[in-house]
Amino acid sequence: MKFRNPETGELLEDISDALESAYQCWDCPGIGGCPMGRKAMNYNMDCCSVAEKHAEKAARLMGYEVVEDDEPRTCFNCIGCEIEKDCDPQEGCKNWVKRKEANMDKPRICEVLGFDVGEQFYIADSYCNPYHITPEGLIEDKDGDVQDCIALDLINHPERIIRKPRWTEQEVEDAKDILRLLEDAHSIKKYAGDIMWICNSHNVTMVNANAGMFPSLRPGESVTLDEIIGGAE
Repeated sequence: MKFRNPETGELLEDISDALESAYQCWDCPGIGGCPMGRKAMNYNMDCCSVAEKHAEKAARLMGYEVVEDDEPRTCFNCIGCEIEKDCDPQEGCKNWVKRKEANMDKPRICEVLGFDVGEQFYIADSYCNPYHITPEGLIEDKDGDVQDCIALDLINHPERIIRKPRWTEQEVEDAKDILRLLEDAHSIKKYAGDIMWICNSHNVTMVNANAGMFPSLRPGESVTLDEIIGGAE
């Protein structure tokens, strides 16, 4: 069993390496000093044993994905195949094929900017947010006005693009679980480290939760649970 960092594609084949990468275990203040340490205390086990026995939960806490030993090899391991010549090693062959198939009917601008047709996105300091790309490949603003003049600016300055997270199926299930457990829960806010707040509709904090549950949400961002549930990949 291995763990993969979805942001970098790094494959960690040893559980201790995954824990050290996620929590800097070499500088550990003592058991209970991180989310995995607190789990270990609850189970009366060491961190590696907990991660091995509860791999899926451990991966969510660390923001990683579990890779089974029999999972087909990707570009991190394969050599010389036709796909490997073109795909990004960080992406892997299977994801490359899925993306290529999904993009066959999309306008070229969607592939360049990394959006689906109709997907809303925002531009920093713009008064015309949100934008979307039409099936014809045109960029329209919130009023439906064509703004193709900004395409070159977005290509040259992608840092101006503000993208909505694309929630995984696990994050959607976690959001549903929160709503089942906390009837008045409305949104979540994420801060630096492993701090996350679950708030009601009046923006009042109801409970603190572990930020590892929603790795797609970046520090400083907030989102409603309904938005997560309606936005699975």
